[in-house]
Amino acid sequence: MLASLGAHLELDLPMIDMVRRIRAAGVPVALVSNSLGQDCYSRIDLDELFDVSVISAQVGVRKPSREIYRIACSRLGVAPDECLLVDDLEHNLVGAARLGITGVLHRTAEETIGVVRDLLHLPAPSVAGE
Repeated sequence: MLASLGAHLELDLPMIDMVRRIRAAGVPVALVSNSLGQDCYSRIDLDELFDVSVISAQVGVRKPSREIYRIACSRLGVAPDECLLVDDLEHNLVGAARLGITGVLHRTAEETIGVVRDLLHLPAPSVAGE
């Protein structure tokens, strides 16, 4: 069932591009995810996109537990109040906020990219780079 669900998930290419731009700007990026099985991330290169991947099945704790966010912060070597979490579920943002992590509720790539760019003080991409 999980493999079937994963096969129908669309990659959000603008968000993937945003992650690449953030890392290129020197900002460390972690993936914190409640796993959906072994093959959930088979279509992307986690090492290329993220400095750290914290997958619930591997660490034994799930979002919105504060512990999964502590693990990510520790692995990145940053304090929670230096972090920004983008998630499509508000209760995950609430859990992270209890540690001082700033949250962005993801609804559309266009909206999220603008908010994240502003919060991280990143320049807008050039027309040629879009």
